[in-house]
Amino acid sequence: MSELLKRLAEYSKKNIYPFHMPGHKRNTEGTPIENTPLKELYDIDITEISGFDNLHNAEGILKEAEERAAKAYGSNETHFLIDGSTAGILSAVSAVSCEKAGNDIDEAAVKKQALIISRNCHKSVYNAAFLNGLELRYIYPEYDAEYDIYTIIKPNAVKAAIENALSEGLNIVGVVITSPTYEGVVSDIGVISGTVHEYSLPLIVDEAHGAHFGFNTGFPENSVRLGADIVIHSVHKTLPAPTQTALIHLNGNLVTGEALRKYLKIYQSSSPSYVLMAGIDEAVSIAANGGNAYLDRVINYRRRLKKECERLEHIRLCPYTEPGKLLIRAYDTAQMRYVKGKTFFSILRDVHGLELEMASGSSILGILTMCDTDEGADRLIRALKNFDKELTRLLASGDEDNISPFFTDTHFIKAEKCEVVIPFYKAYSLKGIECPLNEAEGKTAVEFINIYPPGSPIVVPGERITGKILSLIDEYIKSGFEVQGIKGGFILTA
Repeated sequence: MSELLKRLAEYSKKNIYPFHMPGHKRNTEGTPIENTPLKELYDIDITEISGFDNLHNAEGILKEAEERAAKAYGSNETHFLIDGSTAGILSAVSAVSCEKAGNDIDEAAVKKQALIISRNCHKSVYNAAFLNGLELRYIYPEYDAEYDIYTIIKPNAVKAAIENALSEGLNIVGVVITSPTYEGVVSDIGVISGTVHEYSLPLIVDEAHGAHFGFNTGFPENSVRLGADIVIHSVHKTLPAPTQTALIHLNGNLVTGEALRKYLKIYQSSSPSYVLMAGIDEAVSIAANGGNAYLDRVINYRRRLKKECERLEHIRLCPYTEPGKLLIRAYDTAQMRYVKGKTFFSILRDVHGLELEMASGSSILGILTMCDTDEGADRLIRALKNFDKELTRLLASGDEDNISPFFTDTHFIKAEKCEVVIPFYKAYSLKGIECPLNEAEGKTAVEFINIYPPGSPIVVPGERITGKILSLIDEYIKSGFEVQGIKGGFILTA
């Protein structure tokens, strides 16, 4: 048991009556929640009382917990995030923007600041740029048409994006990339970090899906140790921690701790949950002290699944994701049609009782963590085998009326490079006019259009909407996906 969780458990047994927040008073007897699962949770749910420190000015037990996390990941400075990775992204981008602006109060000069980001960044990165009035310049990752996913970011693409922004006379505040991607593709952070540092710029890595990196040699090293200046981890995504928990790490001398802490105080709740913070401390403790063995199990599960999929006729496991991500496609191998992701997802859930992470147009995504079990791996393997047999039977029937609803021959075209008509931070401030989707070609978007998850945009506010983009949106809608930014067939345009 981690130190923070131990202290909370000990305190809950003391005969101290609370005349302070939270309102449940750690008392469930004779209340409506007495017989609910919340009872044990409330026993350790406290506020900033004597002996339990303050997250926004940590000097005691919380500082010690954050120092343990820093040691585990190899950072100079680490902070707990109880408002998720989003709070970390907002704080990181704001900190680098603040550092670059210095004491310049000339608004026009500040508005010339730009942030270079990978196009597949999470929406929170775009929101951070908006809040700081930053122009955006993009690094476009490589793209795999077979699996319909963005893959690696090449260092030369990073260098080109920086050089192009400098040629425009922009004041670059930093570079933000996502690695691993939602699907588990990892870029060469060590080389990218060196490239960015050639220009004395800070590198922020959204490593939300890589909190388990660096604890087992079968997995990639974490970006902290590979030279990134600020790294954000969603602890809850891949480690045994409660939802909403994350970490932010600071290294090097391009961004000061003072700047980062300033914005953590702005974007994080002033009433942090000790349950969540204890969850972070416990998860980091597990990863640091026994994570290697637990992650060996993940690697073994992955090997088993890979071996079984290689024996199947129609099902393929993407070979180049990190071991914890299972990107799976099912094919009609004769005609190279793909089983619809939604169909595949629904069959695993409704027939086999397996809830996957995501369905895309023609694939499904699952996650393996150190908390998976032999039973879970066995059930997934059995389900894939059964589905493979069912596809073989279905295709052998030759009944195209029954076969066709299962399959799609559509590749979801990758998002094209869009023309920027209005700077992003200005466009996103506009109220916008509702425009029917079928009349939107040539118009300028003032709202994001994206599929969630993973939350990467198809269109960013300020960009021109093309016919190709409208075709992509139409394909997503026809395939049953909820396209965010489209309401009742309308889109907001300038």
